[in-house]
Amino acid sequence: MIQYPEALPIPLLENYQLQDVDPLLRTPMESGTTRNRQRYISVPTDLQVAHLFSPEQYEMFCGWWVHMIKDGAIPYSARMRTATGLGPRKVQPTGVHQDSWLGRHWKVTYPVRVLKRDVPSEQRTLELIYDIAPLGDFVDRLEGALSDYYTDSWLD
Repeated sequence: MIQYPEALPIPLLENYQLQDVDPLLRTPMESGTTRNRQRYISVPTDLQVAHLFSPEQYEMFCGWWVHMIKDGAIPYSARMRTATGLGPRKVQPTGVHQDSWLGRHWKVTYPVRVLKRDVPSEQRTLELIYDIAPLGDFVDRLEGALSDYYTDSWLD
């Protein structure tokens, strides 16, 4: 997998908006209702990324874009911020980049698709919703309570 260059900055957070691709396939029925089915197991996410580059970084980005990812035709791995934080994600450009000269820096924007929606695990989701401790912590606390009860009950 091709890597986004470490020497280039990660995308700006200005106007950073994740948009999940519609995961449902809808089929209209004769009765007027709609039958919904899941289209993806792993839902992709679209976003518009923006970078602020120095002239040297802009030169490196343009060369990387053309020679390494073939004008955006090849997916690559880049650090992106998603629901679970900042980490490596498999990204596919979905359009060409637009470049603006801002006097001392280049602002480069382009649309990408994060190929796998990054969401917390089912266990982590339940922990967040119900404010419960991870299973390992629960077992440790239970063992401690049982140990205290067992040894204390012999003292009576």
